[in-house]
Amino acid sequence: MAVTVENIGERDESPERQEMARVLGYRAVATIVMSIGFLCPLVGIILFLIHSLVSEDHALNGIGSGLLVASIPLLLTGSHLLDKADEKSRG
Repeated sequence: MAVTVENIGERDESPERQEMARVLGYRAVATIVMSIGFLCPLVGIILFLIHSLVSEDHALNGIGSGLLVASIPLLLTGSHLLDKADEKSRG
């Protein structure tokens, strides 16, 4: 779509652009979710190690274990979104 004085501010609503925006959205969300999924176990292990040094604190153990368990559904969701983005980009 060429930009002219008459169509300044109009959006190109072609199906190809909408599909490309949808694929980029899937990839962006998948990247964020998988990054959090990779960071959760690292933070969980750090909190667990801190708990092992400070034996009176029980909250860090629970939070660390929760983060370790939470990483599994985050990684599964991120991989599902990446598969969906790949499926959409192939047609």
